[in-house]
Amino acid sequence: MKPVSLDRYRSMLRINKHRLDDEIEIHAELQDSIGVAYAQAEARATEAEQEVRRVYARAYTDIKTRSPSATVQEMNSRVELAPELTSAQRAAAMLKQDRDEWSSLRDAWKQRGYGLSKMVELYTAQYFSLSRSQGGHFNTVPSGQAPLFSRGANDAPNTASDAATRSAAARRRLQDD
Repeated sequence: MKPVSLDRYRSMLRINKHRLDDEIEIHAELQDSIGVAYAQAEARATEAEQEVRRVYARAYTDIKTRSPSATVQEMNSRVELAPELTSAQRAAAMLKQDRDEWSSLRDAWKQRGYGLSKMVELYTAQYFSLSRSQGGHFNTVPSGQAPLFSRGANDAPNTASDAATRSAAARRRLQDD
């Protein structure tokens, strides 16, 4: 799989509830890619931190050989001002930021997996088939069908339904007489 940028993965964090099957199919593969990218960023950041320590040691040794009578505080001050150390620290900071961003994305992608699992549970419970009635109550509605009863507690009566009920009751009374 071709490497994808951090921003591209971030744009894929949102779950499309209308394409849960596609989301499920690609989730593990993309999480693996993010994990690999994080591991590579971690390795680069660790190497950069080690390079900072090596540059510091080289600069300290170099300054110590040129100024053997310098105190430890003077040595440390001169080493901190060494341009090669500043450059190595800057590079290490950039790689650390890259590692932290991949770590954040990895955590967000794990959270996306939990969210995806919950979305599937809601889907199987037919949550997305629920319709809000006029009164604010939820009525379950099979996909693609209109609600059979959509009257809330404070709504006007459903006259067609009530008329049919009255008519059926009137027929039963006539049959009983």
